[in-house]
Amino acid sequence: MNSTYRKSFVCQVLTGWIGLFKKGGRIMRKFKLAIMLGLIIALIYVFVGCSHIPPKVSDEIWDNQNAVYVDIAPEYVEEVFDNWENAFADLGLKAVFITKKEFEGAYDIDYDPSLTLLLVLEKGGTENQTTAIETLKTDERVRSARILADVPFEPVNTLHLNEAEIHAKVGDTITLTVNGESKEYAPWFSFDSIFTIVLKKYNKNKTYTPEDFPLSGASRIEAMNLGYADYLELYLETPSYYNAIKAVHAVAQDRNVLAVGLNYVGHPDVIYPDKWFVSDTALAEITNLKPNGWDGEGNHLGYYDGDWSEEQRTAAQVLCNQAGTFTVTFTQSLGWRMGGSATCTIIVE
Repeated sequence: MNSTYRKSFVCQVLTGWIGLFKKGGRIMRKFKLAIMLGLIIALIYVFVGCSHIPPKVSDEIWDNQNAVYVDIAPEYVEEVFDNWENAFADLGLKAVFITKKEFEGAYDIDYDPSLTLLLVLEKGGTENQTTAIETLKTDERVRSARILADVPFEPVNTLHLNEAEIHAKVGDTITLTVNGESKEYAPWFSFDSIFTIVLKKYNKNKTYTPEDFPLSGASRIEAMNLGYADYLELYLETPSYYNAIKAVHAVAQDRNVLAVGLNYVGHPDVIYPDKWFVSDTALAEITNLKPNGWDGEGNHLGYYDGDWSEEQRTAAQVLCNQAGTFTVTFTQSLGWRMGGSATCTIIVE
């Protein structure tokens, strides 16, 4: 519980009980001792009993339009950590969060110390994010910087082709272009736990509990060994994107913590191209893109641009070979998975 909330709570308790004293007269004086004991218990609750509850920070304090990540150069990690709140104050910041910390001595392997900060800008928008990135990249303390784009969002599919339905004749070549975009959220880290937490003074005989990590919002702690370090994994009472980051931030500020970070989720190391698909290849074919092959039953698997040029995203040349009705569908790649689609129906006479 932060100091502001504590003061507010205490003031409310005191104000309420003072009022009772004024109203109760003799009756309240008889219970003076009981009331004083209650006040002491309340104060103990405020200052001690709730220490593991995370401070109230609005989940909307940052989004994908007003924040950036900055990775600190190894030789400046401890210097920036000592002044993490104001190290980049010139950018005009609303808040700063530590999302990764790895100090020397955390692991029994060779590695560079690292520190990653999430900077919330006072003024949002792509232009302001880009300006902040450009400024950060000129700072010798900065190893790299990038626009934050990992806040969860609802799926978006505004894809559409230049025509929804086309009437054509045998021998015609139809040009289909793509407009709009497809976006789907995929988490890059776990929302229910953070690790690895490596302590400077780790006690193998101790059972670590949420009380050992005040303000983290932890529900339980598990001790493990990676072979190159004894570490702890912290599980959150209330899993969420924001709570995971705030938990890392709370734990990272402890001087006894050598390393802590988000629990990153692995994704397939593959990138698929955008795809065009003709529903009946006996009726038509795409002449400017490469076939993606056929399955074991002879079914066509679509077309893609083997040269990975932007041409596949802007146009497909569809040659109508026979009379009939078929569809042409464009599906956008989202890297290791496919996203939304757009379809045109073509009727050939």
